[in-house]
Amino acid sequence: MKKIFFTAGILMLMLGMTSQVCAQEVKEDVNDGQEAIVVMPEHSAEFPGGIGELMRYLRENVQYPARARDAGMHGTVLVEFVVEKDGSISHITVLNSVCEPLDEEAVRVVKAMPKLKPGDKDGQKCRTYFQLPITFELK
Repeated sequence: MKKIFFTAGILMLMLGMTSQVCAQEVKEDVNDGQEAIVVMPEHSAEFPGGIGELMRYLRENVQYPARARDAGMHGTVLVEFVVEKDGSISHITVLNSVCEPLDEEAVRVVKAMPKLKPGDKDGQKCRTYFQLPITFELK
């Protein structure tokens, strides 16, 4: 029987930001005209209950797409999104694509996530980036 494993990189979860913009404190999101997105918040956004609960959420909710499984497709889909001040998720982007079915499943699971605890800077809630690697592996 094939076992399916989903893992997330703890370091990326804790940082929740792209390495290309770490030197900046905020990054303007020119596409939505809203408030700037803070790249280096004092406290990063986090899943309710922490990393352990996020891992549990992924184990319970990610479904390996049959056509990807049948084709033997596997790998890590890296999804980036914005955690808004109210904890909602927006601007979901696949940064590292594996194949369409796995990418779509990763995006679906992120869209279905509960609201996160938003990041903060200077004691104020702020918009922040969050990166989530989702590994699809057949064994």
